[in-house]
Amino acid sequence: MLRVLAYSLILININNVRAEFSFSGGDWKIYRDIGVNGCMDDVHSSYTLNLTVSDSTINGNYNNLPSNDSIFTGKLYSSSSTEGLVLDLLQSGHRPDGSNYNATHTGIFISNNEVIGTWYSVGGDGGDFLLVKSGVTPTTSLHEECNFSSQADIDNTIEQGKQICINDPSSCGINVTGNSNGSSVGTVNSNLDISIPLINYQTLFGTQNIWVNLDYSHENNGDYFWKLGSFGEN
Repeated sequence: MLRVLAYSLILININNVRAEFSFSGGDWKIYRDIGVNGCMDDVHSSYTLNLTVSDSTINGNYNNLPSNDSIFTGKLYSSSSTEGLVLDLLQSGHRPDGSNYNATHTGIFISNNEVIGTWYSVGGDGGDFLLVKSGVTPTTSLHEECNFSSQADIDNTIEQGKQICINDPSSCGINVTGNSNGSSVGTVNSNLDISIPLINYQTLFGTQNIWVNLDYSHENNGDYFWKLGSFGEN
């Protein structure tokens, strides 16, 4: 009798371990660029903020900038002491013509002295920002060249990876063996689906000779994933 087969080709990435962060008041340098793209590629402005923190509440203002009456209020968020610390900061003030000005800044701590995130204003502007404790050298570059792959580049990389697996299955972790007459040799089709006509399945009750079909699922950062399609006893 064919027993339940537990067979998979799955790669697991464990990335939910985070460092514990804390936030202290004092002078912080804030850098902003224009355009949200995930990196500080063109610093538009930089000022010093004086921030105070009580529990998870933040208050502050620009330091030595009397011409700007902006005040900053915000909160720190974290579901536990071992998870990432998120900063939400609202800037409220007035433009030179007296009209109201508001902007939000939401970011995540990458260390106790550095926050990266995005900002948006009521005027429709927005971009990336970097908040760094005064006197600390930031680890984030202030003049990055943001080179992002196009969808065409991504698709081309995936196709190249598929072809490598087709040409040399063992390079993708696909190992098949068979008799010299080729009757038991596994195959990989153009869609990267895998057929293995003969494989030994080790069970608690002994070894079973079975066939297995694996359906190609997806690719993620160079790792390839399959799911069990069908199987049976030879």
